[in-house]
Amino acid sequence: MTKEMTTNAPAKINIEKSKGNLTHFLHLLSSMFRIGFLGYGGGCALIPVIEQEVVKDEKLVTRKEYNKHTLVACITPGALPVEIAAGMGLSSYGISEMIFAALALAVPGSFLTVLITMLLSNVTDTVLTEIQCFSIGAAAFVSYLLILYAANCMKESKTAGRKNFINTLVIIFGVYLLGVGKIFGPYMPWHTTFFGLSTIQILGLAFFGIFFTECTFKNTRKILVSAVLILIYLFGAGKAQIISNPYILLFDKVLMWVLAIYGIIRSFKGDIEQSGKKINWKPELFAFLKEAAAWLLFIIVFSIPALIISKDAFAFIGKGIFSTLISFGGGDAYLSVADGLFVGNQGVTESEFYTLLVPVANVLPGSILSKILTGIAYYLGYNIGGSAIEGFLFSLSGFAVSVGASGLAFIAIYHLYNAVENISIIQMVGKWIRPIISGLLLTVTTSMIYQNIKTAGSIGLPVVAVLILTAVIIIMSFVLSRRLSNAKLIFISIGVALVVCNMLFLI
Repeated sequence: MTKEMTTNAPAKINIEKSKGNLTHFLHLLSSMFRIGFLGYGGGCALIPVIEQEVVKDEKLVTRKEYNKHTLVACITPGALPVEIAAGMGLSSYGISEMIFAALALAVPGSFLTVLITMLLSNVTDTVLTEIQCFSIGAAAFVSYLLILYAANCMKESKTAGRKNFINTLVIIFGVYLLGVGKIFGPYMPWHTTFFGLSTIQILGLAFFGIFFTECTFKNTRKILVSAVLILIYLFGAGKAQIISNPYILLFDKVLMWVLAIYGIIRSFKGDIEQSGKKINWKPELFAFLKEAAAWLLFIIVFSIPALIISKDAFAFIGKGIFSTLISFGGGDAYLSVADGLFVGNQGVTESEFYTLLVPVANVLPGSILSKILTGIAYYLGYNIGGSAIEGFLFSLSGFAVSVGASGLAFIAIYHLYNAVENISIIQMVGKWIRPIISGLLLTVTTSMIYQNIKTAGSIGLPVVAVLILTAVIIIMSFVLSRRLSNAKLIFISIGVALVVCNMLFLI
């Protein structure tokens, strides 16, 4: 009897552990699905939304794990929120869970995009106006979350000392100034500014500074060289175009690449020689191949209906994957990529893209890239067969490509990062990624407030009144955040916006 009990005990423990993992995973799925419905702003704007849900509220992953997924997603092309969801599913559970977590986050926004697009021909101008009022409240609430993320980052940096706090402030506001010019540049007295870089350009400059200087701020020579090279890049690549000589700009970029690679190699060599750290690339390569096969199978299975409907689906799938893999810098950057590949003679009219699809995608939750590519696929299918059903079936391929190609790009960088994460210079990137992201999020905040101003003008509301409304919702969210969950706060924000906007229409 004792022997039997001893034999059966491990099995019982494993069963209990399996049940615990299943419950934990279902919590993750429900969280991702909830964010898919409530996560407005797309791209970087969803970083604090997901963190609040999975790190602070549900405690499904640690802050360290989440920062790792965020770092990898930020330097990877594709749909950033989908990539973070896939990373959490993969690291905690496995391949199938990686796919389900990404699906849970991407489905709501993509499905709603297709649904509203299908019904759009019967929607009146009044309904569209109400949707825009709805978006004012959602944008204000997301702005609160982004400001909160940056404020928490600054607060946490104080615990590491005054010097760390000052460095954090410099990074946050430096990144903000580099990005905010794309919003305010056209309104400057000189009508141009070099403060207007894309997200990927800002990240590139930040990583160059980290890799070359190794964050040893006492080395004056390295600091001076990096500052000069970054200034040359700003004067040439920024909006001002003060330096227009292509050879100078090319030399500057090449030199930054060389110095960054030199810094990486130097750090790797020093760590391997001094502490015996190793790069474990074999297990990461094998894991990547298995996960890549799963993502490719996912794309193929979901694309079968489109392939049956039209042979043109092959070309669309190829261009969809390509568009995802070259999409750096968030949803706004993807719009220009999609325009070049799909709009006009490529199958989707400019009216369908800019008058219908883009406005709908901008006011709905979830990843911009997933919503846009799914919507493009719907129009392609609809234009081929003239049927909404064929459009919906075709849209499945766009959805699969947006999720699958993003997941594929993510795991490639994820496993590369895993192989080298013990190296000092890579750990330094992990240390400073939150201040860098905070600066990017403050830029997104400014962009959202500016979008509210544009929305007010387009629907005939007083701009000053909408600005005050936006500020009130942000302040209200801070005041009520200790008493109410984010889900309740966003509904309150949207409700307040709808009521106030409709009152303004009556005045």
